[in-house]
Amino acid sequence: FVPIANLVRPFEATREIYSHSVPQRSPAGAEAVGVPPLLAWWWTLWIARLLIPLVWAAVQRPGSSDRPVVFIAAGLALGATLAAFRLVRRINAGQVERYGQIVSGAHLERSPGSS
Repeated sequence: FVPIANLVRPFEATREIYSHSVPQRSPAGAEAVGVPPLLAWWWTLWIARLLIPLVWAAVQRPGSSDRPVVFIAAGLALGATLAAFRLVRRINAGQVERYGQIVSGAHLERSPGSS
C-alpha cells in the first residue's frame, strides 16, 4: 500500500545510504554499521510532525485553537530538519573518507615499476 510505503521507504533508503557511506571498520561489512541514533531521531521527529496535527484534528473540540499544535508541529519540523542536516553531513563525510581510501588504494596498486 503506497501511503504506508511513503512512511517507511525513505527511512530504509537513508539507512542503506548511511550504511554504505560510513567507512567499514569491521569485518562484517556494511551490515555491521546498524542504525545510527541520529537517523532514528530524524525519522521519529519527522513522523511525529506528521502525526500530531492528525491526532489533534481527530480529538479537538469545535472552536478550540490550533495554535499550540501549530507551534509543536513547527518545533518538531525544525528538529527533524536539523537532524537531517547533520545526517547528510555525516553521510557526506563518510563518502569523502571512503573516496580517499579508494583513491589511496588505487594509487598503491599502481606503484612505480608495475606498468
